Amino acid sequence: MQIIQGTHAITIIADEKLQNEVVNAVGQENVLKIRTDLVEISVRSPERIVETSGVFAFLANNLADGGINVLESVSVFTDTIFIVNEDDMMQAYSILSKCIESAERLNPED
Repeated sequence: MQIIQGTHAITIIADEKLQNEVVNAVGQENVLKIRTDLVEISVRSPERIVETSGVFAFLANNLADGGINVLESVSVFTDTIFIVNEDDMMQAYSILSKCIESAERLNPED
């Protein structure tokens, strides 16, 4: 589960099985929208990513160039997580796989 706090709203990303628990915890009156047609795609990187500029932008730009709408994104230490429409899952996975393959060819030490 991820919780992202903005200036005017909080986004909670959770497995659909937890929907009732989350709604009960925050109160139905505080729920602006529930989406069940989304998937999470996680990219795990080597630790050196924290010292490498532009990685997130590289991944996000490639997704955008491929027509993928990223609804939410989270980057935590070596994990980069993209939330996309379920219908875009395979295309997004393919794009990110190509990005990773390209990066591995440029930096084969990991």
